[in-house]
This record gives sequence, structure tokens and C-alpha cells, in this order.
Amino acid sequence: ASSDTLMERPPRQDGAARVGVVQLGSFSGSTPSVIGALRATGVEVLTYDFSSLSHSPWGFAGRCRAWLRAARTGYPWTRMPEWSDAIGRVVAQLPDVPLIFMQTVLACDVDPNRPYVVMTDRVGAERHSDTSPWASSSHPGWLESELRFLAGANHVFVMGPTSADALADLG
Repeated sequence: ASSDTLMERPPRQDGAARVGVVQLGSFSGSTPSVIGALRATGVEVLTYDFSSLSHSPWGFAGRCRAWLRAARTGYPWTRMPEWSDAIGRVVAQLPDVPLIFMQTVLACDVDPNRPYVVMTDRVGAERHSDTSPWASSSHPGWLESELRFLAGANHVFVMGPTSADALADLG
């Protein structure tokens, strides 16, 4: 998300739909497929790839805070609440269009009046079990951010029944 992508675009005059896709890389090919399918139906898609956020002025300080805390605690810096805060500050600057978040690694607090959906293969809370073969290491504060993020979404799309079951168990 560079500063030029954060500028407001004028509203469409033809009444066509517009949506923003917030991504961190291409998410195993799902992101390009979603973007292509939306564009094929005439939807204008604004894309925001946060891969470079950690090096941009918008996210560098948040990444540094997350990295320092991660170094002390042993959690990945992308699963720290400081990183979620940095993402949230950038999301608040995006044009006022509905958003599609690709992955919960982008978990942040989103304005409750802004419609958004989440597409993910797994949620961090699902993998936070020591007995799971796919156990993840996420800071408890980040897990709380992820749960707020998921609870605020209009819809959550997951890749499999275990994720759906885990979300149902989490309420």
C-alpha cells in the first residue's frame, strides 16, 4: 500500500460496483482468481497489496515495534498486535469501498460502518492448539485482534470444514 494507492478515486458515474481487495501477496493463487472473477462481471477492483507495507512509511514503525516485541517473546512479528495496529491505520486511509481481505494475517480493527468480508484458508485461533499438527505461534493480543476482525466481517469464507467448525466453536 503505497501513498499513491491510498488516494481517493472519484466515484463512478455509471453506477457500477467498486470493491477493494486487501492482500498480502497472492494467497496461493486465490487472490488473482477472485480479482479476475470480479472484473469479469464488471466490478471495478482496487487492489492493495500490503507486502511492501513493512518497508513503507505507513507501516515501517509498526513493523519495527512488532519485530522488537517478537524478538523478546518468540512470536512471529506478523502475528503481533503492533502489526495489526499498523495495518488498521492504513486500512482507515483506503477509499470508502467495501473490502475483501485475503487472509487473517491482515487482521485489524475496521470501522464498524465499513462492509468487509474475509477469505482465508485457516484462522490463527484454530491453529493455536499445542496438539494440532498445524499449530501456529500467535501472540494472544493478535489472536484477540483476529477474533474482533472476524466478528466484524459481514461474511467469512474459509477453505474447509475444520475452519468453519473452529469458527462456529469460537462463536
